[in-house]
Amino acid sequence: MTSQSEATPIVPTDWTEPERWVWSQITAGKSADLKELFPDSITLDPFSETEWSEDRLLSSEFLHFILTEHDFVRATPNAGVRIVGAMIRGAVLDIENAVLLNPLWIEHSKILCRIEGRFLRAASSLSFENSLVAEHVNLNGAEIRGPLSLACGRFQNGFSLMGCRVDRNVEMDGSEIAGVVNLNRTVVGGTVHMRNQATFKGYVDLGGVKIGANLEMDGGVFEDTVNINRATIAGSAYLRGNATFKGDVDLMSSRVGSNLEMGDSHFDGHVDLTGCVVAESLLLVRDSAARWGNESSLTLRNARADALQDWWQDSCRNAWPPTYCLEGFTYQRLGAINTTNDADMPARSTRVFIDWLQRDSSSSSQPYEHLASRFQSIGDASKANDIRYASREWQRGSAWSKGDRLRAFGLWLLSITIGYGLGSRYFRAVWWVIGFSVMGAAVLVAFGTFELADWPRAFFASLDQLLPIVTLNADHDAIIFGGSTMDAPQPYGVIVYFYFQQIVGFVLGSFLVAGISGLTQHN
Repeated sequence: MTSQSEATPIVPTDWTEPERWVWSQITAGKSADLKELFPDSITLDPFSETEWSEDRLLSSEFLHFILTEHDFVRATPNAGVRIVGAMIRGAVLDIENAVLLNPLWIEHSKILCRIEGRFLRAASSLSFENSLVAEHVNLNGAEIRGPLSLACGRFQNGFSLMGCRVDRNVEMDGSEIAGVVNLNRTVVGGTVHMRNQATFKGYVDLGGVKIGANLEMDGGVFEDTVNINRATIAGSAYLRGNATFKGDVDLMSSRVGSNLEMGDSHFDGHVDLTGCVVAESLLLVRDSAARWGNESSLTLRNARADALQDWWQDSCRNAWPPTYCLEGFTYQRLGAINTTNDADMPARSTRVFIDWLQRDSSSSSQPYEHLASRFQSIGDASKANDIRYASREWQRGSAWSKGDRLRAFGLWLLSITIGYGLGSRYFRAVWWVIGFSVMGAAVLVAFGTFELADWPRAFFASLDQLLPIVTLNADHDAIIFGGSTMDAPQPYGVIVYFYFQQIVGFVLGSFLVAGISGLTQHN
């Protein structure tokens, strides 16, 4: 069933024979393949340098006429305008503000003019598949109710879909595009395909794009910056599958409704995920790990993901770039896919995680504390305490480097005395108690009035001086400082030493109380 007008429109007298033939094919509901007009000709490659015959020439004015002139639009069947193997020449193909009721396909063709389609309204699909487009394509503000296909084409001066709306997919698989690709603030109902060795030689702007399904860049080559900041992607973002990113990749403040996958791909520049929210998994590995250049970096400042999956064999062989920032990065789970032992994150040794955290360029201990909380949540208190201990050591080094000597000294005391009250390190205090008790006993024997045979009594007297508040035996004070059971106290030097030991006992006791109450286990 066609939508033809009752009267067949009059064909202009200045149309060429190829143009008349193309129009007759269109009105018959057929594809206008110029090869059929010249049955002895071979299939031509739009990308070859070979000059095409003028017999294949259609003017841009001809296309403008059949796509916009009222009677010709009404005479076009539902199959639409399908042109194959044409050479289109002119100043501009002007379809600005046009209303296309049916599909427009110009495929395997050479389009040697600028395409102006701002605010175009297309009720069906629009395709330039396998075509060479020599000049800029401007579809800003267009509304396309079907898919938009630029697949396997060669665009020599870029294209712009800024503020465009495409209800279905945008296809760029296998294309080679020089110049800027602008999808800024574009709304796509389906998937954006930029896969299968699609090559983008200029700046790619997907800033603020809204994608109803996936962003798929598998195997694409991106030679300049890729801007995906403030994007909303309902499905997954696939920056994986041997894709190559030679410039920076900006995903700041973007939201990904499923996975963000970067495994198997190569990144030469800076990848910025600041403030990015990934509803499911951030994957730095799939079949193999992400690969990074010598100057590349990754920023995850204030990013969020439900799960993190990476790969780590050692400090030189892993899924992370030479420089990365984890400050404010949060995740609920470690591990997201079935992996080998090298990628089984919860099973790794604490040393691996500490190596990972120590390479982080953050200026806070938050990455340590968050990782510790994740291990605490899965019941692995030992790893949680080990990582918290590493966090306190980081804080101590940071305080020292910033000139805060008092804080650094206090943290050092907590470390050597009770191990910050974390796990079994708490029992370091026992060794200090034993050590000072033995030292006090040695002082009493060497410089006091005790004989060597009296060392057990000297040990307990020394221990009693070390314990704050608690007194084991009141006579121990008299033994050292004099009293009713002795004619004279110990020599002055011995008394001074035990004053010092009492101070040590008070400090050590304070640390023990703080450790027991949990005060030392928090920043």
